[in-house]
Amino acid sequence: MNRRTLAILGTVIALDAVLAGGLWYASTLMQELKASEKDITQKLARLDSDAERQAIMRRTLGSVEEERKRLDPFFYDSTDESGLDFVKQIEQLGKTSGVALTVNTATFTGTVPNRFRMDLQFTGSWSSVYHFVHLLETFPARLSISRINLTANNNAKDLPPDGVWGGNVSIELLSIRTDTKPK
Repeated sequence: MNRRTLAILGTVIALDAVLAGGLWYASTLMQELKASEKDITQKLARLDSDAERQAIMRRTLGSVEEERKRLDPFFYDSTDESGLDFVKQIEQLGKTSGVALTVNTATFTGTVPNRFRMDLQFTGSWSSVYHFVHLLETFPARLSISRINLTANNNAKDLPPDGVWGGNVSIELLSIRTDTKPK
């Protein structure tokens, strides 16, 4: 082979080597770009799902706020004023049902869960006593009747048609907010 052919062959081999190196570098660079693209795509997908979750959370919090506003009247604070409101509501149940109602005790326990306890004494006709107990049972708050005693008093003067009944009941108001401290 002559020198010129050898020079051309050497140049071609050198160019092949440079091109092979360039192609190898381009290939590794493309692989890195693909990996980077995949990573960025995954991050964008996570951001999209995070944004969706945040939107869902905002909607949920909004609907929960609406529900909380609807349920608010059925919960009482652990304050004296709220306790007095509860006593007034129970006394109103007595008036509504037609029983003579006496509140013997009304206490607030500051233990968790907070409870407001009342011992009541009542008298009236069977229908009014029954109506009063029914109103207690259907009171629109979490109310627990822990003890109830009913007795007939047929020796009383001026008996109503269905007799005079009396009774005692112990109730506990359990639907008390815990986000306020008792006084």
